[in-house]
Amino acid sequence: MLFRKILKLAALLAVCLIILVVGVLVNLAGILFPRQRSRACAWVQQMWARMMCSVLGMKIFFRGVQERPGDGRGLFVVSNHISYLDIIVLAAVFPAAFLSKHEVRRWPLFGWLASLAGTVYVDRAAKRSALAAMEDIEEHLAHGVHVIVFPEGTTSDGCGVLPFKSTFFDLPARLMVPVLPVAVRYLGIDGALLPGDKPSPVAWYGDASLAASLWMVLGFTRIEVRVTCAQSLVAASRTDRKELARQAQARVGEAYWTLLDE
Repeated sequence: MLFRKILKLAALLAVCLIILVVGVLVNLAGILFPRQRSRACAWVQQMWARMMCSVLGMKIFFRGVQERPGDGRGLFVVSNHISYLDIIVLAAVFPAAFLSKHEVRRWPLFGWLASLAGTVYVDRAAKRSALAAMEDIEEHLAHGVHVIVFPEGTTSDGCGVLPFKSTFFDLPARLMVPVLPVAVRYLGIDGALLPGDKPSPVAWYGDASLAASLWMVLGFTRIEVRVTCAQSLVAASRTDRKELARQAQARVGEAYWTLLDE
């Protein structure tokens, strides 16, 4: 078991280092072509995520349709948030950029990878930071890249969907960009089904250590996860962000609990 964990950790680091080099080259080549740069970075991130899934033994079952707007813009994707693994899972499904807390930028290796992938950072305590983040999100969407947001603002234990914060729904409401609600549910580990009324073994929440959680995950041989897209939403008015957030939360919750009933 120890040897397998060390081997998988080495493989993960190797993947990250390879993608780090590729990401640097793509960003340098994309300086003159910002639109293509955004898409190329999203593609590289998707390649990284799929390799990470392979190393971790993650099997993704996908349901739903990614309906792009007629003008070619990206989708504003909102999802429940259980674990750092959600990022790998969703990046493997969607060529996208993520909205993340500003602390991630300073993480060794993973922060560098996130920045090269076009991650949008925000300090939720600073209004100016939120405004700058919205401008970056708008640019990604205009370039045809999806943007993935976790509106709960934190991770849960996997027993349900937390209330959505409405702040960043101002952008899709104002631009009338479709919002795609997505539910992520971890179904089973090493062949054993996970009950919906107990905290998920892969959940990372509260004061749990990231290193300890990752070390535990490395011991799993197979992790089954389902990603379900609900019907997309468009704001009824350009100022109706709270209602848009409420509807998105309801659709994510409905899809999540439907997964639990199957």
